[in-house]
Formats: sequence, C-alpha cells, structure tokens
Amino acid sequence: MTGIVILAAGRGSRLKTIRPKALQCLGGYPLLDHILAKLPKVPTYIIINPENQALFPKRDHITYLYQKNPNGTGDALIQNIDTLIEHKSLIVLNGDTPFVPRSLIEQLISHSESNILVGFKTEDPKQYGQIIYENNLATAIVEMKDIKKKVSSTCYSGVMKISSQYLQKLTTIAPSKATGEYYL
Repeated sequence: MTGIVILAAGRGSRLKTIRPKALQCLGGYPLLDHILAKLPKVPTYIIINPENQALFPKRDHITYLYQKNPNGTGDALIQNIDTLIEHKSLIVLNGDTPFVPRSLIEQLISHSESNILVGFKTEDPKQYGQIIYENNLATAIVEMKDIKKKVSSTCYSGVMKISSQYLQKLTTIAPSKATGEYYL
C-alpha cells in the first residue's frame, strides 16, 4: 500500500521565526492544514522535530514521526526508515507546499510507477533545487546552495513518489558539500 509522508521538521530559519515553517499561516490556516485537507485516507506520517511536538495537534489518521537534530530531507526519511519501509511506495511532500493539487496526489497514488519526481519549469531556477537528467531520466536533485551555475531549467517541486527499494538506497547518499545536510 502507498503511504504519504510530510516533511515538517525543518527549522524554517529563512523565515526568522521560532514557529515551524509547516505551521506558518496562509489564509488563516497553517500550511500543513492546506496539505492535509487534500489527502485521501491512506496511512499518513508527518515528520517533525521532537522539540516542536507540542505545537502539532493530535489528528485522526496521522502518525507523527521524529527527526532528531534535523539534517535535511533525506535525513528525515533515513531516521524513520524502519517505519516507512513497510509501504510499497511513499508519496513525499514538503510541509511548505500548500498548493499541491489533490488531483496530483491522487494520480501519484494510483500510478503504477513507483518512482516519480515532480518538477516544474521556470526561467529563473536559482531559488530551487534543480533536477539533473541523463537519457531522459531524472538522476539527481542539486540543491540551490550546491549550485554554482544553472544546471537545469526543471526544478524540484517538493513532491515525489518513491518505492521501498529506493527508500533503502537513501542510506547511501552523501551530504551536501555546501551545508552538510542529507537531501533527497
């Protein structure tokens, strides 16, 4: 069965606030609530920093997992691999992506392919992680802090579907040279 994991443990330091980024409000509601309202009834996990546990309300059908010492998006999944590996595949969403359409989430769940990376095109990709392609297949996401020059006009949206086999391979990723964090 496909599960959903929302990455919400980041510090959100660019926002210069102590409130987690996923709990920042948009239209009177936390970003996380906008995402949760679009999810079908499948096993759903939210990875948070345990220091912020009291800020996240208990919710039906949600399991909270923890990323102690947040060290990147890849690290969030690695720290919780024993729980997440139970699923054939996972839809991974960043906790600060409130405009992901419900239809996209439903398509990802129903699609037979287990490894899907959702990107977007922009004329100014400098502020986003860029997707590297080889032979028309996505092979890497290069985070903006690691980019010296434009490598692609396709950027990572913060949405992917990964198989349990791919999830196991995350344990071999190298940290970012610029930040030392482990990114997807």
